[in-house]
Amino acid sequence: MAEQGAVDVTALVAEIETTVARRRAAGEYPAELLAQLHAEFSPEEGAEPPETLALIQSARPLHSTKPVLGPAIVAAKKVVRRLLSWYVHPIAHDQTRFNDAIVRDLRGVERRLARLETVSTPGSGWGTSLASARAQRLIAALQGIPPGPVLIIGADSALRDKLGALPLAQYASTAPLERLELAPVNSLSAVVLPGLLARLSAAELVAVFPAAARVLRTGGRVVCDFPDGAAVTAMIDPSAVDVAMQRWLSRETVQLLIEAASLTATGAAPVDATPVAWATLVAEKTAATA
Repeated sequence: MAEQGAVDVTALVAEIETTVARRRAAGEYPAELLAQLHAEFSPEEGAEPPETLALIQSARPLHSTKPVLGPAIVAAKKVVRRLLSWYVHPIAHDQTRFNDAIVRDLRGVERRLARLETVSTPGSGWGTSLASARAQRLIAALQGIPPGPVLIIGADSALRDKLGALPLAQYASTAPLERLELAPVNSLSAVVLPGLLARLSAAELVAVFPAAARVLRTGGRVVCDFPDGAAVTAMIDPSAVDVAMQRWLSRETVQLLIEAASLTATGAAPVDATPVAWATLVAEKTAATA
């Protein structure tokens, strides 16, 4: 008799599968997630993972198609293989060790690339309660920019509604970072990155300011805000953090990235908030960097 309180694993798995199937049929899972899972768990037909090919065997099954001499031929091959095993087996063993080391390093590189090349996605509304104060600071930082289009990338819905009302903004977008790469050189008056920096991968974070500098007009600005990790004053409720967040940032780090892109950094006081303070920074493209 099963112990009282024991978990019925079969029933639990069946319940989970039923729930997943129902939610999938209802379209509750993003199409991108389903496509990624399909690619990872449904490899190409005929493709084998490198782990299955790493093992090199020094001996394989012997056979012969000769109807009469076949047994004699197989016996002779076994004798030859036994005589050569002292030479072949160490080579196969060393090759297998080498293959295992290569596969291990390959998987390590894949994990590093996954961390570096994470595609930035719009957030889940993190910091919505601060949307009003954040929007005021971002709008104030845009005063005095040259006339022209303003690109807004990555704002959550509450903040985007406020920024989208800017009379200067000719278009607003939550498109990925590649939108900057598609913009014509020296075409934008401002690039606004509300909360985006904390959601970028390491490679994207290094590339965002040079990409913005390329498309800004002389006198144009990059305006960004981010949760200042140095100003965290209490334990953060995990439910309040954007699920797409990659890291905490500091003002010093962002200033260094701005200066590395040959932009002029100007600081602004962080938004007063507990436990997270949203720091706002402005980078301007001067005539010297045009």
